[in-house]
Amino acid sequence: MLTLVNNALVEQNPQTMFVTMACAVIDLARWTIRYASGGHPSPVLLRPGEAPSLPFGSSGPMVGVFPEIDFTSEEHPFMPGDGYVFYTDGVTEAMDHSGELFGNGRLLASFGGNKPPLGSLLEAVRAHAAGHPQSDDITIVAISRS
Repeated sequence: MLTLVNNALVEQNPQTMFVTMACAVIDLARWTIRYASGGHPSPVLLRPGEAPSLPFGSSGPMVGVFPEIDFTSEEHPFMPGDGYVFYTDGVTEAMDHSGELFGNGRLLASFGGNKPPLGSLLEAVRAHAAGHPQSDDITIVAISRS
């Protein structure tokens, strides 16, 4: 899917603009999640009894710049109790007044406690930015297996 979108964007993109995107497929028969990324950050894995982590490796190349790119995917188990939080880079690149990025460390640390993951992450980003103007979109989506 990423290759098809990439090639279509390259053909219709004389300014060489790019996007980041990801695709996740959940196999309900095998309870796995397969993830491929075009320049998009790894989702956060929230697994009971474990620290939040970024389980997927390389983010792959951005989409819309180079034709005929092969995007790779990774597959991981989707265990009972697992949650995945997908987010745009506007989360980790949110800046405070001194220009310091929110970053992966704050991202992972924001999931402590008993708050719902989306609320705790958005609250942490807002606290970090402390009113500094937002420079990029922020989108957060969570999925979980009961």
